[in-house]
Amino acid sequence: MRMTDIQRCEVRPGRLFEWTLSPATVATAKALPEDSRPPAYIQESHIRTARSVREDGLFVPTWLGAAFDLPGRADLDALGEALRGWTLRHETLRSGFRWAGGPGDSIRRFTLDASSVSLHREDAGDFTDAAALAQHLQDRFDTTADALRWPNLIYTAVVRDDCTSVYMAFDHSNVDAYSIHRIPAEIRDLYEAGVAGSAVGPEQVSSYVDFCEAERADADRIDADHDIVARWREFIHRCDGRLPGFPVDLGLDPGAGCPRRSSCAR
Repeated sequence: MRMTDIQRCEVRPGRLFEWTLSPATVATAKALPEDSRPPAYIQESHIRTARSVREDGLFVPTWLGAAFDLPGRADLDALGEALRGWTLRHETLRSGFRWAGGPGDSIRRFTLDASSVSLHREDAGDFTDAAALAQHLQDRFDTTADALRWPNLIYTAVVRDDCTSVYMAFDHSNVDAYSIHRIPAEIRDLYEAGVAGSAVGPEQVSSYVDFCEAERADADRIDADHDIVARWREFIHRCDGRLPGFPVDLGLDPGAGCPRRSSCAR
């Protein structure tokens, strides 16, 4: 595995197909009641920051992606089922957020039942130029896997005779660099089982949505006198009242704007 920019992902020409949550799934989501489980602190911070940046007139992509190859011309029906099956394993991918009016604009969750989730496949046509295809994928990922819209994920496949390349993107509220490295192997296993006509046993995956609720409940039990708070207070005091900077040079000038490109794990 390596982390790289989509423009350096060695994209090759081919026929492009895209999967997104279906219109029926999106319509069902619009009518869903509130899910009492709140966003994680990091999800809420991410969404609020994205809105603040957008209100300042900037568009900063916030997606993370993964890419991998399948041999030959992929069975698109089997691949679509594998993508749907993998999506259903992870509750956060069928959960989203709405802004609720009032002081401070709170963020409220909604979550689809697994039975309500389906994918829609679109034939995006042939791309004969690698640079044009890479740019198209980047533009689609930038606008679709966006923190301020839902759904904010997209799956794609570039089909050729010798191999099929799968590219996907998710807003950072749903994945991070730790979790994304497992995605290709999990989807490949589901796809290969589907092509072979065999079933993959149900994967026991804990819900990140449940974690969000537990995280908030644990934090609510901590007050200003808690040992953890005392240790953080002491640490920040030793750092002259602020958190220390990142210990490695990131190649960014002090006060510079946010980087404007997102990453793709391959």
